[in-house]
Amino acid sequence: MLYRKDFNSKVHSSVLLSGTAEGEQPGSDFWKRSMFKDGVKRGRQSPDGCIATSLGYKLLKTMEQNTNMLHAQLDAQIDNRQLDREQQKEHTDSLIVALNKVADALARVADKM
Repeated sequence: MLYRKDFNSKVHSSVLLSGTAEGEQPGSDFWKRSMFKDGVKRGRQSPDGCIATSLGYKLLKTMEQNTNMLHAQLDAQIDNRQLDREQQKEHTDSLIVALNKVADALARVADKM
C-alpha cells in the first residue's frame, strides 16, 4: 500500500559549519550584542557589514521560512503525484487482467454452445 507524504514531514537540515555549535548560525553572537550605544538605539549590522533594520531582518527570516515551507510542499506534491500515477497504473493493470479473464471465460462459454 502506498501512502501520501505530508509536506510538514519534510525537514530541511542545515549544514553545520566548523566552529559553530549545532543549530547556531555563524556570527549569531553578533545579533545578541546590545542594540544601544551611549543610550541611543543604533541599527543592526549584518555579518557582511551592511546595515539591516530589525524589521528587514525579521522580514528576511520570514521569507526564508516561507521559501523552505514552499519547497517542502512542492516536494510533497511531486511525490504524491508520482504515487498517484503509480497507483493508477496498478489499478489499470489489474483491470486489464480481470477483463482478459472475463473475455476468456466468455470465449469458452461461446465454444460450448
